[in-house]
Amino acid sequence: MQKQLLLSLLFSVLCFNLQAQWSLSGNSNATGTSKLGTTNAIPLRLFTNNVARIYLATDGKAGIGTSSPQQRLHVEGTSNQAIFVNTSAVGALSGSGMIGYAKELPAAAGNRLGYFLLGSRGGAEANYNTAGMVGYAAGAWTAGSSHPAYLSFETTAPGSTTRSERLRIDAAGYMLPGTAAAQDLGSEMKQWERAYLSSGFSIGPPGTYAAVSVVNATTGRGISVENTYRGDSHLSGVLATSVQGDGYGYGVSAEGGRRGVNASAHGRSSSAAAYGVYGSASGSTGVGDRYGVYGYAYGGGTNIGVYGYAHTSVGTSYAGYFVGRVHATSFTTTSDRKFKTDIKPLTSALTQLQKLRPTTYRYMTKEYKQMNLPEGKQMGLVADEVKQVFPNLVEQAVHPAQYDEETLKEISPEVKFEGVNYQGLIPVLVASVQEQQQQLEEKDRAVGNTVKQAGGHAHH
Repeated sequence: MQKQLLLSLLFSVLCFNLQAQWSLSGNSNATGTSKLGTTNAIPLRLFTNNVARIYLATDGKAGIGTSSPQQRLHVEGTSNQAIFVNTSAVGALSGSGMIGYAKELPAAAGNRLGYFLLGSRGGAEANYNTAGMVGYAAGAWTAGSSHPAYLSFETTAPGSTTRSERLRIDAAGYMLPGTAAAQDLGSEMKQWERAYLSSGFSIGPPGTYAAVSVVNATTGRGISVENTYRGDSHLSGVLATSVQGDGYGYGVSAEGGRRGVNASAHGRSSSAAAYGVYGSASGSTGVGDRYGVYGYAYGGGTNIGVYGYAHTSVGTSYAGYFVGRVHATSFTTTSDRKFKTDIKPLTSALTQLQKLRPTTYRYMTKEYKQMNLPEGKQMGLVADEVKQVFPNLVEQAVHPAQYDEETLKEISPEVKFEGVNYQGLIPVLVASVQEQQQQLEEKDRAVGNTVKQAGGHAHH
């Protein structure tokens, strides 16, 4: 009887212990206080294939591939190791990712929200974080209504062990090299081979910027663009297009303390034309005004809408050359005595003027289309005839050759011709009238004397 009672007690204890063990096929007896792990100061190790894979340290840090985790989750590997997150859904609000949150609301700008750092451990248990991306609050947060933040991209320069901010995307979406304050980026050339920006790009202190804005508080250029490509094609150092609608938009809007636009062209050894400033305006409907170049000046002691200067030391020079009609509401020629020397009266003007042959004629517009000569019957003088009488009123002139803007091939040749300075005939006309008036007065005096003499003889 006692033996049966003892066996029954042992069986009950055995069943209780079996029920208390953790089953590999699953457990239905787990409660809110059930545990999987250790209750003493011994780490928990999880094995597969008799190799430790996951290590839970006594301070709560988890290591995968390491028995000395340095952070809450520490993954160690030999090569090409990664954390892989996959999702089966694809859509506007789906996809895989990593989320890092600060537990409390940021109270001020500069509060760090999270970071992603890259670097090396140097083969030891040291951390060398040399590059990374850090998120910061851009100001105090108000739950549910205002959460301003910016991203900072950091790298470590050669010879340094400290990361420095190199690029920032601010709360407004603008991209700023360096920090919001002045930042020395070093003497080495910083270069982006290509950059694609969908919103804005700013260089300078915070403020209100255009799509691309550069604020330069030091000496030098705000923007410097250099095309070093050499070839038989035209490349733009800066290409600007702004067309909001028909009749709206400025391709380039520039303002300067001395020159709004400062442009120059270096033709060097090319035979093609070079233009310091080239302006064109066009339309498609035949309405409205188009100005290739428009000049307007005001507010100065002397105001000049368009000023042209041509150096006379080499070749043929014109301060202005117009192919087509020219209209001016007022026209003045320099004639101050202080600019003149060897001043002498103009004599025999009437005799010389009578040698000129005024004619009517038509220009050969079809043969010289590139010169845009006027249509219809004209009145004037022929240069070679004027040259025989007033050689100083005839000048040699040149209509420049025209070249294709893309290929630089000549499309119309240079035209040399003679031009007449019609304005120079005005003094001749004035002198002729004076000479003619003098002749009339002399005739009148002669007639008067003859009449007097005839009257005297009649009296006797």
